[in-house]
Amino acid sequence: MRRQIIPAVALAAAAGLAMSGCAAAEEASDEPFVIVYDGGLSGAAQIPATAALDATVAAADYLNQERNGILGREIVVESLDSGSDPTRAVSVLQEYIGREGRPDLVVTGVTSGETLAMLPVLSREGIPSFGGAGNTEIDDPEQYPYHFSSAYSSEAQMAALPAFLEEHGIRSVTALLSQDAFGEGNVVAIQNVLGDAGVELVVERFDPGAVDMSVAYERALGHGGDAVYFDALGESVGRVLDARLRVGGTEVITLTGGGVSGTGNGPLDLAGAEANENLYINLLGAQIYAEPDDRTPAFARFHDAYRSEHGEIDTSIYAPVLAWDMLLSWADAAEQVESLDPETVTRQLEDYTPSDPDLLAVFGADGQGYSPASHFPAPNPEVFGYYPSGPAKEGQFVVESS
Repeated sequence: MRRQIIPAVALAAAAGLAMSGCAAAEEASDEPFVIVYDGGLSGAAQIPATAALDATVAAADYLNQERNGILGREIVVESLDSGSDPTRAVSVLQEYIGREGRPDLVVTGVTSGETLAMLPVLSREGIPSFGGAGNTEIDDPEQYPYHFSSAYSSEAQMAALPAFLEEHGIRSVTALLSQDAFGEGNVVAIQNVLGDAGVELVVERFDPGAVDMSVAYERALGHGGDAVYFDALGESVGRVLDARLRVGGTEVITLTGGGVSGTGNGPLDLAGAEANENLYINLLGAQIYAEPDDRTPAFARFHDAYRSEHGEIDTSIYAPVLAWDMLLSWADAAEQVESLDPETVTRQLEDYTPSDPDLLAVFGADGQGYSPASHFPAPNPEVFGYYPSGPAKEGQFVVESS
């Protein structure tokens, strides 16, 4: 059995998967290494959450086929659907633990709300985890010692924002951000990033579940800023862009965050060319399209493995490639210390160098830069940039420089 994915609605039990702790698991190498993916496989975050699950499965299969799993144990991936609801995320996780026992590793989806809701349970149970959410409240190694983020913090993603604003002569910005944990993290991040930039900042909020975002977008435009900054995640991205077009917001320079460029095939696909006029998207360098011959061996391996599992990549690679790198990192760190003990693997990840410099697709030969003080990746400020919205190809964006 290479893998097993079980929808939360079924919660189908696989016999013999109950874990009795890491020490016992290490002694019984014939038992599978169980990864539970708990995320919004339906609901608002369905698009990036499903892509991250697909990549987790692809990484597990790669490890099983090429590296004999983790410490000789075959990896099995099971999925729980939170419906993009933090309360539901905790409920299905607790139900799973009650039925099957503690899994070896949990992937906490891609949203901050779900991750923050699950972390107290995971910490209490001593279960290691990682997830693709950027709210800095997640980055608390004292309170959540065994959790690592595969995604960059919201603040790190905005590192290029002050330079872009200065280059374009923008002195005032209205930020339109969602009323949820994802938005809360973005509010704190943009306030910190622009705090010393001499830029006037006004923050407006919108309900990510609203069908029509026009009123919220009109409020943002009403402040008369030189530019609008907005971010959204999942299906709400298209609704914000539709509202931008309806209320005449395309005449104002607009910048978007990582949630927008990390959803589906990006804003051009979600809302069309007219809604994307004067729109700049925030991209990780790995999200910019490279011809197959120009890809690094590690990035080509990710593409090949993902395609072999799921066909052509038809969604932004941001969430999936980071989930891929995180699972490979965790497995590699465990192999380096020859242990699955959460404390031992954590210490290794906090001072981690990949055993193979070509192992990771994004983070590279120096790893993610984790430390005892921070379990978020530490990027070079030049890793992110703002680019005119463009078409997506194989999960990356074909763009021109701003």
